[in-house]
Amino acid sequence: MTNDSKNELPLIFEHEFGDIQLSMLNTIEKKVQIIKYKRKFETQFVSTLGLSNVSNNKNIKSEWFMEFDGDLASENAASVLDYYVSMLIEGNIPFPKRGSFIIFPKKNDHIWPDDNICGIYFTFPAYRSEEFQVNMVEIGIFAIWVVPITNSEKDIIENKGWRHLEYYWDDNNIKLHNPFR
Repeated sequence: MTNDSKNELPLIFEHEFGDIQLSMLNTIEKKVQIIKYKRKFETQFVSTLGLSNVSNNKNIKSEWFMEFDGDLASENAASVLDYYVSMLIEGNIPFPKRGSFIIFPKKNDHIWPDDNICGIYFTFPAYRSEEFQVNMVEIGIFAIWVVPITNSEKDIIENKGWRHLEYYWDDNNIKLHNPFR
């Protein structure tokens, strides 16, 4: 990643998600920040910033983001991103690719109290603006959308594969930012 793209990335994210409101350093290397954006829509966003500097075996650069209902605690989503980014940096989980998923360690683990979520799923930002996607390609970074998944969605992935899950979401117009679905 060039110095120019390092400078462009926060602007691209702000344009898509809203102005940066808060930032916290990742607990492991202190090189990755977890960013909270000011509410621009009915949904909220948190993302990584600096994850694209963490190398993987294929030299693919990526940043993660989560989208969720506006009335939910953003700190919960930020903590989940921080936890799994830390695991990635420590080498405890592989770099995700489209269709990768992680089931939470305990059945009663949740991101938000009483949500229907059992884990997280990694995909591309199919529902982001075209300008966002073009800008990310230009700077050579994949934006990976971290989507909380339910038990029934986990079953679809395990039994039919990730493509069927994404078709299911599209066919049923599932609101992926709602963890109580």
